[in-house]
Amino acid sequence: MAKCKTLFCVLTAPAPGGVGDGTGHTVLKEKAQADIDRVFKGTSRTRENLTVVDELLTYWKVRHACLSESLREFAAAQVEEGTVMMA
Repeated sequence: MAKCKTLFCVLTAPAPGGVGDGTGHTVLKEKAQADIDRVFKGTSRTRENLTVVDELLTYWKVRHACLSESLREFAAAQVEEGTVMMA
């Protein structure tokens, strides 16, 4: 039998010398698998939520760029016409 080098391996390995029925091994293995499944399910939901946020930020950047360009054009037109209002 190879020596375990990770904590998970040590915790889930059957008892040496045939002591115990391996139930602890099975329970820990199932628990570990459930935890891994939960982590990956959670990260996929997070990725979906971040995709929505990314889309909103992209839309905001595009709108901001369009507004900035429109304001520059408006200011340039006022300067050309000489109708710039001083505060």
